[in-house]
Amino acid sequence: MYTPFLWKVTGNGLNKPAYLFGTLHVAYTRVWDYIPPIVKHKFRESDNVFFELDLLEPSVSNGMDDCKYLPHGQQLSSILPRDLYLRLVDHLKHVRFMMPKWILPKNRHSRDEASSLFRAKTSQWKRKHAIWTLLMIDSLTESQIRSHGTPTLDYYLAQEAQRMGKKTGAVENVEDQCEPLNNLNLSHVIFALNMSLFNHENIRRGLVLETQRYEALLEKYKCGNIDMLMSQEQMPSKDDALMSGQIEEYFREKFIKNRNPKMVKRIMSLLKEHPSEAYFFAFGVAHFIGNGSIIDLLKAHGYQIERVNNSRISSIHENRHQIRSRVNLLRRDETLITRMEPISRLDSYKIIVRNEEEPTVEQTNPLINWLMLACLFIMCIFVILQARR
Repeated sequence: MYTPFLWKVTGNGLNKPAYLFGTLHVAYTRVWDYIPPIVKHKFRESDNVFFELDLLEPSVSNGMDDCKYLPHGQQLSSILPRDLYLRLVDHLKHVRFMMPKWILPKNRHSRDEASSLFRAKTSQWKRKHAIWTLLMIDSLTESQIRSHGTPTLDYYLAQEAQRMGKKTGAVENVEDQCEPLNNLNLSHVIFALNMSLFNHENIRRGLVLETQRYEALLEKYKCGNIDMLMSQEQMPSKDDALMSGQIEEYFREKFIKNRNPKMVKRIMSLLKEHPSEAYFFAFGVAHFIGNGSIIDLLKAHGYQIERVNNSRISSIHENRHQIRSRVNLLRRDETLITRMEPISRLDSYKIIVRNEEEPTVEQTNPLINWLMLACLFIMCIFVILQARR
């Protein structure tokens, strides 16, 4: 049975249950049709909707923008290896040339729009932390450009809550998001940036067919299966596996697990102050997964938590959504892969042509799901910043 990433919170004097909803920070159109009616119903019923950050507050996006910059006027060229920096410059030249072609053909002003969009996305990039450069590069793809302007799921929910007259707010501040990103070891960021550029360069050379890095993650999210969502890919080499494992551990601990106690403290404060009001909390789904999750911490404080079944949808509709997601995975598998993997092991792939033979498949890069989830959130902020310029 399809089960949404929705949890019901009761106990500790609550007169109305609160709900926790796990989101993906992607364009809402990619997942909205797969979000079950029970989630949308509880969202509409709520009096208050809270997010990780207050995405509708200009000071939040401004603060996030400020945290991108290197200290003391440093330049990115002074901290990246020279060959990597030159490859980055070359790739940005390519993107600038291609962007007018990526804008939808029906737009008569595609060249002007592309120029403005490129400037917005790359503004002051030479003065910013390397992690933000990585995120910038991964937002400068044809698919990302074509979806530019579409609100992310979190931002869409915030807009809808505001339109419905609900109280909105946040459980974190900008520093909670920025510090773990900017404190990521530079060698790890260089490793990830190198792998990302390598993939984009192969696309440009025709050696790799562009695929949606997050497609498999999206399909797993639609299926509502936690084990499937967080299944890990295998790295092509021991060195890559070691480095990516270190990156995974950092993001699991610093970007997810260490933030959860503060988020839970804020949740409990709100629930105790207004026990008769209905709360709907929408956070990245990673915060509800694994040991030390928000679910675990709330239970430890005496709240009863149960995952909500999709009882308001008939089994026919329920199965339709699940089957559609799995069929999408299998179609991509059939098209891109010469071997069949169990669905729970499917992840993002790249195709490499070797010796004039048929394409073969390897895992795309070592940014396993924890890093992908973190990047999706920051890309959400990235889109909001550009929309306000």
